[in-house]
Amino acid sequence: MGRRMRTAGDVTHVPDTAKMSPVQLGVRDTIARAGAELRDTIAREEAKERATADGFANFARSTVGDLPMVSGDFARIVDRVYRVDALKDYDRLEKAIRLGAARADRGSVMAAVDDAEDNARLAHGLFLNARVERVAWEAEAEVVMSSIRSEANRALQAEKTEGARNKAITDADVRSKMASLHPDEFRAYEERSAKLRGTEDHLARLADLWQSRCASTRVLADKSR
Repeated sequence: MGRRMRTAGDVTHVPDTAKMSPVQLGVRDTIARAGAELRDTIAREEAKERATADGFANFARSTVGDLPMVSGDFARIVDRVYRVDALKDYDRLEKAIRLGAARADRGSVMAAVDDAEDNARLAHGLFLNARVERVAWEAEAEVVMSSIRSEANRALQAEKTEGARNKAITDADVRSKMASLHPDEFRAYEERSAKLRGTEDHLARLADLWQSRCASTRVLADKSR
C-alpha cells in the first residue's frame, strides 16, 4: 500500500511510485504538466488584466504637468483600440494574406470573407500602434539628441569665434558635428528612427492589403454561388 501524508485537517493518499506502471507514471506526469501550464496561463491572464486596468487608469485619470485628462468613456475606447498583441497579430496577418488553394473551395472563401473583415480591423489597429510607438520613441530619443545638438551648436559657435569658421552655421553643419562628437548615438538614432518609420509604412501597406482583401473575397464569394 502507498504511504499516507497528513495535510491540514485531512489525510491524503500518496501513491507509491515504485508500484506504478510506466503508463500510470506517464499519465501522472502529463496531468502534473497540464496543471502547471494551466496555473501559468491563469497567472499570465491575471497579470495582463491588471496591466490593462492600470494602463486605463493611467490614461484616463493621471495628468502630466498641465496636460488635460481624457474623459472616461473615450479613454475606454482608446484603451481598446490600442490593446494589441503586436507580434502575435502581425504573424497572423502575414500568414493569412494569401488564400492559395482555398480559392477553389466555396466554404473556405466564405470563411475568408469574415476573416478578412476581422483582419482588416486588426491590421489597422496594428498600424495605429506602430505610429504611437514611433512617436513615443522619438519623443524620448529627442531628450538625448537635443543635448547632443546643443553641444554641436556650441562647438560650431566656438569654431566661428576662434576664426576657424567664417560662414553661417547650417543644419547640415550641425548634423555633421553631432555625428563627429557622438558617432554611436547618432548612428543608433538614425538607424532606429528609419526602422520604426519603415515598420510603420509597412504596417500601413499591410492594412491596405487587408482592406483590399475584403473586396476581393466578396467578389470570389459572389462568383462561387
